[in-house]
Amino acid sequence: MSKASMIIVEPHILIPTTQIVKAFPCTRKAFLSTQYKGVNGDINYPLVLGNIIHAIFQDILNQMDFHRDKINQIIKEAIRSQLLLLYSLKKMEREVEEDARRAVKNITEWLDMVLMHGKNAHGLKYVRFIAAEQEFNTSTYGIKGNIDATLVMRDREGRDRQTALEIKTGKHR
Repeated sequence: MSKASMIIVEPHILIPTTQIVKAFPCTRKAFLSTQYKGVNGDINYPLVLGNIIHAIFQDILNQMDFHRDKINQIIKEAIRSQLLLLYSLKKMEREVEEDARRAVKNITEWLDMVLMHGKNAHGLKYVRFIAAEQEFNTSTYGIKGNIDATLVMRDREGRDRQTALEIKTGKHR
């Protein structure tokens, strides 16, 4: 068993967890990118689409309304909120909507599994949505971040547990 140690040199400088993950080939890159904006490059379509998908997922969790009309409205509002960036990337709404719908299919399948107690292999059941983009900070380790969604889930014994949900939008099946 490894007994690795770490030294936190400047814990008052809070580095976003996303930047830490991006820094694995270059550990100084996380610090530099928090101090000098724009180090990591320009806006790109996967980034904007990921933001749209996050917004859709959070709205669906918040509203818990699975009617087709409501989901269509949520998708259109999320896309509208990013139109300026999408147009600058030369993306048309229709194309973005198709990509978003593929993600929504995965989202609704996941929610169906979690909401339907018999389908969930872990014995967890969704109870309620607490918040989206909740910020957390720890000066002990000098990191900060946002939790995509904070939920209450019920375990097999009937105990309610708060849990963090991190949404990954890199690939859609």
